[in-house]
Amino acid sequence: MTGKHLIGITLQALSTLAKNIGYKKLLAVLVVSAYGSGHIANPDKRHLIDKILYKPASGSKLFNAINNMIIKHIDGSERVSNSAHIEASKAKWPLGINVLVVDDSEINLEIVGQILIRNGVTVTALSCGQAALEQLRLTPDMFDIVLMDVQMPEMDGLETTTLIRQQLGLASLPIVALTASTSAQEKKRALDVGMNDFLTKPIEPSLLISTLRRLVEGYRGRVINVENPPLNNGIITDKWPIILGIKENASLLGGDLILFANTLERLLTEFQNLECYSEIAITSTANAEKIKSVDSTIDRLVLAGQVHKLRGSAGLIGAQQLYQLAGKAETALRSDQSEVNLLLAQIAQCLIKLRLDSADFLSQQQNMIPKHVAIAVQNAPSMNLEKMKILINALEKQELSALSIVEKYSKSLRAILTEKIFREFEVMLKNLNFKQALVLLKSNDWIFEETHQ
Repeated sequence: MTGKHLIGITLQALSTLAKNIGYKKLLAVLVVSAYGSGHIANPDKRHLIDKILYKPASGSKLFNAINNMIIKHIDGSERVSNSAHIEASKAKWPLGINVLVVDDSEINLEIVGQILIRNGVTVTALSCGQAALEQLRLTPDMFDIVLMDVQMPEMDGLETTTLIRQQLGLASLPIVALTASTSAQEKKRALDVGMNDFLTKPIEPSLLISTLRRLVEGYRGRVINVENPPLNNGIITDKWPIILGIKENASLLGGDLILFANTLERLLTEFQNLECYSEIAITSTANAEKIKSVDSTIDRLVLAGQVHKLRGSAGLIGAQQLYQLAGKAETALRSDQSEVNLLLAQIAQCLIKLRLDSADFLSQQQNMIPKHVAIAVQNAPSMNLEKMKILINALEKQELSALSIVEKYSKSLRAILTEKIFREFEVMLKNLNFKQALVLLKSNDWIFEETHQ
């Protein structure tokens, strides 16, 4: 049977189907060889076929064709994206957008930032509401969307959003609330001050990306398609370390083992001060008074704020027990409940146990250069003046894209800075101390002279 006959049969079948369900309800994508394309245009006088794809057709091309067809004929792209398993097909949304992330937790900034960077997003990370206001005042049209932590000290996300809407007049800029709270009351408060949506920590990558995509499409009036990821990913693994107290499959981090190790190490470092409460004995009146008689409400609220950040970080790495204990302790601290002693002691013991149980894994990670990093260093292009200026600009704007630039040009940077200084530089970047990293970078004579000409 010839290609022309096959096309004829296909069009006849589509015509019969259209009569049964209605021509307006028929959505058809045809996949053919290049040879078969010449037999389609003339016979399809009724325009039964919306899109023609030529073999070989990738999964992302097929998805985009269906997605765009439904946007055109029905009611938007969410129907497809909500029912499609993009992660399973190893495709990604090449968002190509600018996102402002505001969170007082450096761990949360790094996690959310890495998720976004892997999806083609340019990220600017800020740690307080006041900094976000200043950034948006200077560049009101720069960002496509804002991810805003709700519970921040001094100026929280609700107040910051109110000022963005009223003081800066950015009424249509999408703002998404990020919070560890799951209460309906907090969600209502977020929506009441003008936030467009509400995401609960720990953030699920697929939900984060679909939310950004939906809101940015509405705000910018353009469709965002999917594409296949680079073949040599290198940082994603299906073999997850077995550590007591942590879920074996930490899918929330997208299988990124390096990101998991960095987050775990930073959690243990940032919240090490809470381990002192392990000595609180429930039967000891003296030790119980140590917490029960906190001199001021401010002291309790400061501790509650730290425990709140601990909860978010624990959720990100799948430390379920620590996550639950931190939630209970935060509530107790904010409501002056007496059982706060027991909860703080349990948190301390949980942190100590996690430190011991993860020691071998973290030691192995520190003593091993990951294969993908070694390959990147070996094949990295040279860092020239133009690229150096791009890196400096990213550090000045506190954009997480600086991390990708440093990884890509690590070989050249090692040679320019020397190994010792480069390691210090890496630590600063790892802790998101962009300002310190910039000072260290500019302390190099060559960099200073070349960038100040």
